[in-house]
Amino acid sequence: MTLFAAPLNIPQQLVLDAPSLLRLLVGVVGLFILLRGAALYDVTLRASAFCMGAISTVGLLVALSTTGGLALPAEVAVLGGCVGGVMLLVIAVMAHRAALFGVGTVVGLTIAWGLGETVLTSAPVWVPAVGALVGGVVFPLFYAQFLKILTPAVGAVAIAYAIGDPSNSACLLGLWVVGVVAQVAVGGDAAVPEDEE
Repeated sequence: MTLFAAPLNIPQQLVLDAPSLLRLLVGVVGLFILLRGAALYDVTLRASAFCMGAISTVGLLVALSTTGGLALPAEVAVLGGCVGGVMLLVIAVMAHRAALFGVGTVVGLTIAWGLGETVLTSAPVWVPAVGALVGGVVFPLFYAQFLKILTPAVGAVAIAYAIGDPSNSACLLGLWVVGVVAQVAVGGDAAVPEDEE
């Protein structure tokens, strides 16, 4: 049995078709997120959103140009990637609080339901509802404690994309471990966005 039985399904050619300049930008941002993402979370949130928007937009442009039989100039791909990156950045900043509440709600519901089923044999309908409400209120207060574990994963994905091998699970795991060790070794608290302090 192998630890990583199935590779992530990202079309390799789609990554390799991205302009070198865009891949370099994503790689530099990924390195920053990998090593310092939790300490500078506000910047990390925006940088991650920009990278995902840029990667997705370029992927869409490459797919459309390939389907239409047209050549995609590198300048158009870089400009399109930047526009897509800025668009997703704006959406991510606006949706951040709602997403934290949503994640907390799911976590609270899941924990309450599991505990309710374990303790009461059959959980009344109000138990998961209360758990969801409590999770939605409490999670946004404590999520910063987990950033040193989560932000290196985002950085690892960006770096793997930049080097042209985003499906390599061993590479992703190795980069993630390096990032967690680096962020824990540097110390300091995770920084949350200014509007949440």
